[in-house]
Amino acid sequence: VRKALSEDERGATIHDGIALYIARPEILKDHFIDLPGTKVESDRAPFLDLWFDDPRAHYLGVGFARPRFGSASCGRK
Repeated sequence: VRKALSEDERGATIHDGIALYIARPEILKDHFIDLPGTKVESDRAPFLDLWFDDPRAHYLGVGFARPRFGSASCGRK
């Protein structure tokens, strides 16, 4: 995902994801959110999901993909 972002776009960070959840808590009911703007170690990225209906932040390897996950991004301009 990081390589596919356009020039005026950046991967959403963990802080962007938390702000998104605060503004729209229902968003995690339909899908979970990868946050490629924050790195965890050299090959991992955080994500937000629901764990027994409670929100949590966790991380996985960047090559991991599932149908319910999608990457968030932000415009730079």
